[in-house]
Amino acid sequence: MWERVRMSDSRNLDRTLEALARRSGAARAVVATHDGLLLAGSGASRSELEELAAYAPSQLPTRVERPAGLVARRFEVEGERFYVAMIGQKPSAEVAAELAQRLLP
Repeated sequence: MWERVRMSDSRNLDRTLEALARRSGAARAVVATHDGLLLAGSGASRSELEELAAYAPSQLPTRVERPAGLVARRFEVEGERFYVAMIGQKPSAEVAAELAQRLLP
């Protein structure tokens, strides 16, 4: 499903994530696929956001070298897993629900 996200949809998702991150008080935020691919990001350079996305679905212990303060929440859209991860704040269920709505076709 995520492969069908058009460029305009991606920009809208970026703007939505940026607003949600600002409301949540997060310094950086990403939406990632279950494979760790970046769908949307806010608050950092593209390369930094891609790194955060790669760690978002990780089930590795926090002692493994991953970005400090990164906290992720899993959510599903039409049976596909996605992750929203933030630095500076834990993503709320409301944030995940709003992003899930944005990803619906």
